Amino acid sequence: MVNSAVWYIGQPASAYSFGGYTAFTAAQRKRTPMLYVGGNDGMLHGFSATDGTEKIAYVPQGVIKNLPALTRPNYDHQYYVDGSPFTGDLKLGSGNTAADWATYLVGTLGAGGKGFFVLDVTNPGASDGSTPSDFVKTKAGSLVVMDKTAFNADPSDPDWPEKWKDIGHIFGGPVVAENNTQRALQITRTNDNRWAVVLGNGYNSVNERPVLLIQYLDGDKSLKIIPAVPTDHAEAKSNGLSTPQFLDVNGDGIPDFVYAGDLRGNMWKFDIASNDPAQWKVAFGGKELFRATYTSPSGGISRQPITTPPVFRPNREVGGLMVAFGTGRNLTEGDRTDVSRQSLYSVLDNTRYEVETAAGASRGKVKVKDSNPTPATVTRAQLQSQSVDEGSQRAGGGISSGRTFWKLEATRVKYDCPEDATDCTEKKGWYMDLPEVGERSLASIDFYDGGNLLEIITEVPASGSATADSEEVCTPSPRSVKNFRTLLNITTGLPAGAPLMNVDGNTTTDANGVTTGVYNSIDAGYARMTASPKELRVGSKFEQRRAGSDGVADNLAKLPELLLRPNWRQLR
Repeated sequence: MVNSAVWYIGQPASAYSFGGYTAFTAAQRKRTPMLYVGGNDGMLHGFSATDGTEKIAYVPQGVIKNLPALTRPNYDHQYYVDGSPFTGDLKLGSGNTAADWATYLVGTLGAGGKGFFVLDVTNPGASDGSTPSDFVKTKAGSLVVMDKTAFNADPSDPDWPEKWKDIGHIFGGPVVAENNTQRALQITRTNDNRWAVVLGNGYNSVNERPVLLIQYLDGDKSLKIIPAVPTDHAEAKSNGLSTPQFLDVNGDGIPDFVYAGDLRGNMWKFDIASNDPAQWKVAFGGKELFRATYTSPSGGISRQPITTPPVFRPNREVGGLMVAFGTGRNLTEGDRTDVSRQSLYSVLDNTRYEVETAAGASRGKVKVKDSNPTPATVTRAQLQSQSVDEGSQRAGGGISSGRTFWKLEATRVKYDCPEDATDCTEKKGWYMDLPEVGERSLASIDFYDGGNLLEIITEVPASGSATADSEEVCTPSPRSVKNFRTLLNITTGLPAGAPLMNVDGNTTTDANGVTTGVYNSIDAGYARMTASPKELRVGSKFEQRRAGSDGVADNLAKLPELLLRPNWRQLR
């Protein structure tokens, strides 16, 4: 197991308000909690999270032809089921009972192959033995909902040969709800009242273009594709769509818009708000929201690939939505040694929405306001530049020994200048070029402590072998991976107003024996630090704690609580 992340699932936890879901949750409350992960032995594995026994294993069609290589005496590592699986609950029946619901698993092969597969993992059996498991040989046929990891995966679809040309290596893992890490947003109800899994088409497809895949999981199980560009377009060369992010404008539990980046630095927005799938399309008149590029000191312009999902927050100053993402890739052997400059971005999408009030099937659906200004692609020149203050570098002390810290040279973004202002330039977001040679954004961005502060983990990949950086080996790398943590406000582009990083590593212990960091003026202004390659977030009432794979634990302060003054107005 190399790149596949483990997915945990217990009793249904999507918290849907759709009919029958409460009954489904009650019926499945005792089901065995499971861990699912892809393996480079050619199988997706499912283990009981209770006792570790393997309950299910599945070999996708797309890797079967490569299995004989595993028995060769001179076997050289290759990838098989290297993607990260995820699960989701969906309603398949027309009633409002527990039997109308199911839990599906979606898996991908990552570097091991193209496409995806879907399994029914509703019933691994009750943990107390009261309900027998469906994971038995006699039910194997019904557990495989679909397998589209090979060209011949769907001969019943006459358009499958053409659709297959848009399916590539899908690397993205689960995109989870911010308030519910057990809910993968990709498995969702759509505005045409169906259920689907929504994916980026991945990389190295035959057509090489970015495409949003909407694979229906109910009814005819057809595959709908929304290409960002036609096959003869300039952006349809060595390209592909990365992991999407979902925007539910009216809070009905159904995504209305989808954001996703591609390998050529385009951030696309897809409009799926209509109840008529024929109206689903690329927003902004078919153009990208933003194109990430870097201009070198010599004047050369390079595209900056986007391989992770964006995140967003409302811009409370001028309205609209701030869409934040980082750039960089580590997909091929050559990527490991690539030193192209990569960046962090937060871009304003100034679209305004309204709800359809006219009678008809579209009533209550979200649409772009008729009065919305003509959308235009945002350019890098319209963004405020932020940077790392290299002169502020400081080694950590105390419990922060082994870490290095930096301050930022940051300017608050001005979104709305007074009409009579002479020294004010309106911007549409901000960017920050990553300073370390080879540094890139390969991990999903999170919001720190539930606020508007972005927590961004970037990395410089490890080298390959002692003789070639691009060579993959199973021995320790001569140059280890380097990781950095940056904390920036998604809207203002500024660090937090209060110190969050414990630079000097001082601690204090209270009367109950609880030890926490001391965050004071020495720590103020620091917003970037070195970090562990992999981290486990440890719950704490007093701090944000990160247990690192390098043996170092990072303690960070929680965001200050916002104290609100209660007030009221007497109406009569």
